[in-house]
Amino acid sequence: MQGHSIQCIASGGQPPSLKFFFFAQKEGETSPFFLVECLINTSSAKAQINIKADDPTLSEPFSTLFRSALLALSPS
Repeated sequence: MQGHSIQCIASGGQPPSLKFFFFAQKEGETSPFFLVECLINTSSAKAQINIKADDPTLSEPFSTLFRSALLALSPS
């Protein structure tokens, strides 16, 4: 995630339910900000993400970036 300038600010839970909170902002700018809540179920290999952005029009492009970063973490 750090390679995409996405930082984990908190995590917790017990397998199979894990919860992560991420923060991101566009590199070199003071905004936009993105906050992400990511719920992962390791037994079903499913993730649910909720994105909050100070500019809602950027939520969808950031969602695409976040999903690709998340998929890169999954085992092949």
